[in-house]
Amino acid sequence: MTGGDYALVRSVEFFEDYMEFGRQQTRELNVGAGDCLIALNEAGETASVYGSVDQALESGADVFLVFNNPADILCKYLDRARKAIENSRVVKLGLYCGSMAIAGSTRMQATTSELLVIGTAMEEALIKILSARLSAKELDFIGIKTIKNRADEFGRLLDDLGSAESVAAIADLISLEEKIYREGGMVTYYADDLLLDIFTDTTERFPTFMLPPFRKCDDKISVPSWAFVKNPLYSTRETWQSVYGRTPCCLDWDTPLYYKMGAPAQIAENPPLVYTKELYKFVVGNEEDDSRLRPPSAALSVSLAAETRAKHYRIFEKAFDKVAAKFDMSKKIIIGSGSKIAGDIVIPLKITDSPLTIMQRLAAKLVLNTLSTGTMVRLGRVKNNWMWWVDTSNKKLIDRSIRLIADITNIDYEQACCALFKTFEEFENTDFTGKAKPSPAQHTIQRIMKTHSRIKNKQLQ
Repeated sequence: MTGGDYALVRSVEFFEDYMEFGRQQTRELNVGAGDCLIALNEAGETASVYGSVDQALESGADVFLVFNNPADILCKYLDRARKAIENSRVVKLGLYCGSMAIAGSTRMQATTSELLVIGTAMEEALIKILSARLSAKELDFIGIKTIKNRADEFGRLLDDLGSAESVAAIADLISLEEKIYREGGMVTYYADDLLLDIFTDTTERFPTFMLPPFRKCDDKISVPSWAFVKNPLYSTRETWQSVYGRTPCCLDWDTPLYYKMGAPAQIAENPPLVYTKELYKFVVGNEEDDSRLRPPSAALSVSLAAETRAKHYRIFEKAFDKVAAKFDMSKKIIIGSGSKIAGDIVIPLKITDSPLTIMQRLAAKLVLNTLSTGTMVRLGRVKNNWMWWVDTSNKKLIDRSIRLIADITNIDYEQACCALFKTFEEFENTDFTGKAKPSPAQHTIQRIMKTHSRIKNKQLQ
């Protein structure tokens, strides 16, 4: 992941702008001959991913490049994309799935298609390897079986998600979160098996909808995040081990290395705090955290129906009930049919089991993406099908902000660019200590619209 394991929790967006950063991460992983690099690049423009592709090719690895925009458009406008796409040693997997449901939101359809296709490839490879080594009885004993038609299974999952029962359940969740946020409260998700899935969704909310990011335990100044994620079973260090299935692998880069990679002085002299010790400052375990109890506070446990059928779930449920007692409200959310407990909100999806639980992961992702996006739409953070509360933390998001400013206010790209950079200058001279920083794009749009309104009123007079 660009930015290392730390980026799972708190986006290090500007890392995307530097090809050499991707090269360095690939070097540190010792990728070489006999290895396979699968480069996921939804929009097909991220520089750091292409840096990883170049380094892996130079090291003799097999390389797959997965992207979700038309290859001809990428080749026409981006040299780094054309170089990789036209390289005969790179296996291209174009997963173009049309316009996003909300402009710019690649976290929805684009990443879903990647999870489906790459997850399927991983599962089928696992099945092929084990089938050559184990008997049919052994395969059945450990639950290894293939899904005959993945497209049909995914279609059925989408049909279930669109059923009246599922829509009503997700609508209830959206209404719940919207109410809590409007009243200034916070949501704390509790999970075990789905912790990684929830992290992925909640982390993406921050740059996408300009919400306060996760706050470290030694930070008493920043605004707490609206949503957070915890595991009631383990300590913070044990939780991180459980999430990754290994010891966290963060980036311990220093000033000399940043200069060696060609980073600007602004970054090299103030290296981003993406070290492992910084990751541990996000208290995601069962330690008490009174900062999450600001009213109205909500504790929401999120589990797959399959989880509730395991003996281990009783321990999780007991631990959740204990911590949830301190919150103003609590709910148990179950994703899937056939739960062994009565959840407060159940999304009744029929989910096919598989070796790496890809369909379960897809179900959880679809539900969480719909919940978080729907909540942000209800809170007015989407306008004219644009996510207008977007952050500007890298070049891609700056360009996206300029285009949405131009579209919403009906001015040209150059004018929108100048207006946005005027906002940057304004924000540099504004103290946001203890406050939630507004979206530069949204602030710019509102300023332009007010100006247009004043001009129109003068004309009418």
